Amino acid sequence: MTKKKENITPSEAELEAMADALLAADDAQKAEGDKPAKTKEERIQEIVEKGKKAGKLTAEDLAALEELNLTPEEQEKLDEKLAGLNIDTAGDDALPPLDDVVPELEEIQEIEEITEEELADTDAMADNFSTDDPVRMYLKEIGKVPLLTPE
Repeated sequence: MTKKKENITPSEAELEAMADALLAADDAQKAEGDKPAKTKEERIQEIVEKGKKAGKLTAEDLAALEELNLTPEEQEKLDEKLAGLNIDTAGDDALPPLDDVVPELEEIQEIEEITEEELADTDAMADNFSTDDPVRMYLKEIGKVPLLTPE
């Protein structure tokens, strides 16, 4: 049994109906609010406005700026603009201020000074510091045994 393929060609009226349906679907899609893609400048302006309100840029904002692939000149202009508006660009993962990390002067003065002789005496220093690293422990132990004598 062989099937014959029927050559079905739509009539002119059917073609017009299909074209009208496609145009109607396109018009409906445009009516739903499909906006054209934002330009680079519009996207930057949005991020700057968001930064003005918050006083800083979030990691997402910084990632969005990164995706814009700004030229070095554009990046420099943007950095200057953000600095002029006092917008923090450190992001969420910024290091804490040094005030929290730097010890007080009294604590620094309490630290014992190590003399040059103490630094040169590696055996004494090795005895003062313990380690859990097996390789370091092995090297420390074998360093205590003299391997060669002058004779």
